[in-house]
Amino acid sequence: MRRALGIAVPLAFFAAVGGYVWSFDERAPSAADRQIVLANVLRALPDDARRIGARFGDAIELAAADQESTQAMPGEETKVVLYWRSLAHAAGDPRVFAHLEGPGGSRTNFDHQPVYGLYPIASWKRGEIVRDEVWVTFPDRARVGEHVLWVGLYDESTGERVSVDAAGDAIVDGEDRVRAAGWRLP
Repeated sequence: MRRALGIAVPLAFFAAVGGYVWSFDERAPSAADRQIVLANVLRALPDDARRIGARFGDAIELAAADQESTQAMPGEETKVVLYWRSLAHAAGDPRVFAHLEGPGGSRTNFDHQPVYGLYPIASWKRGEIVRDEVWVTFPDRARVGEHVLWVGLYDESTGERVSVDAAGDAIVDGEDRVRAAGWRLP
């Protein structure tokens, strides 16, 4: 056993996910939590994932994304899967932000720590690919037209966004955000 934040955590968990220190809610991870994290740390990107290749600072890359559908209706929920690659240890306490923006300047936020809050970015090891589901719910009164999910990283302790370098097929907006998905509401 190893002590983290004053709680005993099995060493096998540290080895399995690269030294992850459990701190989400100051309890030891359950076996189910460990299985969820392990299932979402991949060795390679899925062949059918849409490549993005946007780098956030020197440490994290949004390597790819998938979305269930390109059509949606108000009130519907749909899934977007982000595939993050750790290039180096991330400084600070980075967190994912996801902004669903629609016509007329509407915005819905889906900020989170990856893997349902179970695997914070600061715990990632170099080379890991982390699968992160974002469940997007369109507002009941969402307007007809194009809706875009923009994602990025920010340091939770300072609120500052991590700068993005648009490489590969990345579409950026000049606000340190990358287009991850888009929908058309009829």
